[in-house]
Amino acid sequence: MRIESIDKIYLFDIVHGADRFREDLVSLGFNCEVIDVYKQGELRYNISKKDLVVAPVHLSRDNPYLKKALKSGCTIINHHQMLNYIFKSKNYLRDSIKIEITGTIGKTSTLSILYSILESSNPDYRILLHTSIGTFYLYRNKIKEVGRLSIAPASILPVVRQALFDKFYPDFAIFEISLGFSGIGDINIVSSLKEDYTIASNTKWASIVKLESIQNINDGSTVIVPSDIDKDLINCFDNLNIIRFGVYQNDYDYNPDLTNNIHRDDLSKKDEGIVYIKDNNIGDCDGRVIVYNNIKILDTSRSNIRRSGSINLSLMNLLPIQEEFYIQSLLSSITAALSLNVDDTDITDFLVNFSGVEGRMDLKMIDGIYLLNNSNSGVRLIHLDKILKDRSIFVNPLTNNRRRLVLIIGEETKYICNGLDKNDFYRILNDYKECFDLILIIKDKNCDDDHEKDVISDYTLFKTMNDGIKYALSLLDKGDMIISFVKRWG
Repeated sequence: MRIESIDKIYLFDIVHGADRFREDLVSLGFNCEVIDVYKQGELRYNISKKDLVVAPVHLSRDNPYLKKALKSGCTIINHHQMLNYIFKSKNYLRDSIKIEITGTIGKTSTLSILYSILESSNPDYRILLHTSIGTFYLYRNKIKEVGRLSIAPASILPVVRQALFDKFYPDFAIFEISLGFSGIGDINIVSSLKEDYTIASNTKWASIVKLESIQNINDGSTVIVPSDIDKDLINCFDNLNIIRFGVYQNDYDYNPDLTNNIHRDDLSKKDEGIVYIKDNNIGDCDGRVIVYNNIKILDTSRSNIRRSGSINLSLMNLLPIQEEFYIQSLLSSITAALSLNVDDTDITDFLVNFSGVEGRMDLKMIDGIYLLNNSNSGVRLIHLDKILKDRSIFVNPLTNNRRRLVLIIGEETKYICNGLDKNDFYRILNDYKECFDLILIIKDKNCDDDHEKDVISDYTLFKTMNDGIKYALSLLDKGDMIISFVKRWG
């Protein structure tokens, strides 16, 4: 993309970081103006065909500022494309392996698993992480939080500038990025396209926007995608190294409607990279393996070195609900690790000790009491339904009797855009009240809904999840369990 002949650049949407482009663009000699596209009133900006507008992909074409830009006939690009342009122009992180992770769900889990595998394979790696829970430097098993920004494309620029200022030169820079790829990545991962949603005033599906962004990726780069993505949408990118991942199904129980499955016909292409679990019984690890075929190794020489093999899963120790929750994130991150030539034994060592990503269906023990914690900014109560279908959840492993269960549910509203779906919240309280010995509600602000006041009046309230956990721990004995589903930053 060449924009050198542009008269002026209009950067749309300050809410999603448009102003973060300005510093780099001004240093490159451009005349820029940041526009608050949600501001009401007269549109006080003049635009011509010689100008450039940079607008986020989620901005509706009905937005009056974008309407005016479209009418002018000027060039319009999105925030992802501008990030790509600046990275190339400034030569940012030229000596680092850059990894972008996008998807409707599972981005943070995928990033966390991948960096953990890399760290365990070589503690001397310097790793820059930008995630929905914060920005971190990782080196020699020490992790340092250095900031907290959104995962909008523009946020990556101050993250990189800060790392350079701090003289932190990463071997790997791993970025969560919302609504698609910018194209800066050497490896690009679609974590999942499940639980799709609409953007741009309900005129676009997020999954389609993310897939369309593959066209931003540089020739020869690696793209890792779930196997249930329409092959026709992916195969047209013959300039990229595509690797698919999924769960293998045998002929006798093959179900074409099952998401993310892989059939033997998918294994026929000799030059296509593919990673799959060779067993479709997700709840049972015994005898299961991850099989990988024709995985092209990423290197600077762009050679065609490929690897094939398998990784034993039998030593992995997760609850059935955890396996179902993590299956795609594990596969996508392991696929990336394989393409980075991480040794099988390092991946196996990681899997043996993996108990979950903090705040994302992770299981840990506090003074002999189990805490199953799925509290984060993207919490979905449907996963609680799945947990309670597993009867082993109700059994104390120390006594084989029924254990006491405490549910912590609610929201910490600071830093989150949308709270829990109220209908789901009420349904959980109504349907599962008898399953728990105690339910604690997290509510950090006054309730202005009369119906909600009536519903929660029967429960003990706390302002933070940590306060609720502390209280629950004081009531329980060894082998009992706390299940936490709180929507909060993280």
